[in-house]
Amino acid sequence: MRLIPLLALLMVLPAAAQDTRVYVGSGVGFTAGPGDVVDWWQRGPTFDVALGRRFADRFEVTAGLGYVSLPLSRDKLLAVGADIDISGGEYTVTSFQAGLRLEFERGTFFRPYLHVGVGLHSVSIKELLLTVNNPEDVCPGQPTCVFTFAPATREDETVPGLRLGAGVAWYLSDTVWLYAEPSYHIILAEERTGLVPFRLGVASAF
Repeated sequence: MRLIPLLALLMVLPAAAQDTRVYVGSGVGFTAGPGDVVDWWQRGPTFDVALGRRFADRFEVTAGLGYVSLPLSRDKLLAVGADIDISGGEYTVTSFQAGLRLEFERGTFFRPYLHVGVGLHSVSIKELLLTVNNPEDVCPGQPTCVFTFAPATREDETVPGLRLGAGVAWYLSDTVWLYAEPSYHIILAEERTGLVPFRLGVASAF
């Protein structure tokens, strides 16, 4: 994690072909395993904002905040065959990441790029209660039973993670462009988890 303070230092140093960039994006996030995060949580919205600082014709240092919220996959619970009422349940990840961005093509309006980085991820699983109304197979002999879904027993974690991304930028002018970026985030929690956010956004240089 020593790379984060190094990148923060680079952000404040004078640049050769410098400009400062602001990125604002939103999209959808998917789980990518392994473990019950994939088994029980479905896709949800993701949001992010970042600053970039260009130091060469193709090279940029970035720092940003991200958020993704994954709701419970109710269909998988109903598939067990019981009459289940669900309350609560949400898997959220808030992240701070520092990264490096490299554009491959200059001088055109359509520019592919790579975006890699490291950061910290705050992982939270909100409590989920399941009420089983016909519980013969789950809790025999009882008219109704209530239990807490297993991931709710985990405490919130703040853990390191990695980001591997690639995208394309469509320049509307020298200072404004749109971008599309899928990425893969490896979250090094107690049970390693992967997230795949796909973001669309707008950026501006000044």
